[in-house]
Amino acid sequence: MPTMHDVAARAAVSTATVSRVLSNPEKVSEATRRRVLKAVDQLGYSPNAAAKSLRTLTTRKLLVTVPDIAIHFSRSSSRELKRPRYARAIRSWWVILTTTRSETSVMVKCCCGARSMASSF
Repeated sequence: MPTMHDVAARAAVSTATVSRVLSNPEKVSEATRRRVLKAVDQLGYSPNAAAKSLRTLTTRKLLVTVPDIAIHFSRSSSRELKRPRYARAIRSWWVILTTTRSETSVMVKCCCGARSMASSF
């Protein structure tokens, strides 16, 4: 499994530059960005979400627990999360919907302006 160090070595840049390209691409020149992204593709690099969570002390997950999803987490609740004040705050977060009466949960990826992905687990 390739690391950020491997990508940096392949692209002949620092790990900080790789991080910038992946997090804030507008802060890096176009030529450097292309070189880093090419190295990412060649190596098949994918950032480690668990490591990032440890580093930033955030999980980007929101747990919503209700007695019955069908009744309590209705379309109006979904619309409320899409309101601008919430949508900006939870953009790219996973919302985990679960009930107190069931062992089933649903995890939904919040993507502003894009279709949500859902999966049961």
